[in-house]
Amino acid sequence: MPDFLEGKFQDHLSVPPDTNEKMKAFSAFIQGPASFSATEGAIPAVTKDITEKSDGKIEVDKYIEAFMDMPHGWMAARGNLKDAHCKAEFERAYNIVSSFLNKYLL
Repeated sequence: MPDFLEGKFQDHLSVPPDTNEKMKAFSAFIQGPASFSATEGAIPAVTKDITEKSDGKIEVDKYIEAFMDMPHGWMAARGNLKDAHCKAEFERAYNIVSSFLNKYLL
């Protein structure tokens, strides 16, 4: 598993962030080394490394779709199924994942 955080980690003592001090530490980590913008650049290098080490022999179907207007956690506990758009996107994404897993795992 690649270390996208490059050895940096969130101190477990600041979770849950139930004080101002803990919230500052937690927010600094989430907005700093753990932010998507800080880690996204590592993904192409990791993919290239895996491809080179496998001699290009890993060939699998893949499907990627970004749901850019959905908030973090929308397919889990934070999903707002009372909102018609969120519910429709949840159902669409659930069907995409279900079809993919059904095709490749069953």
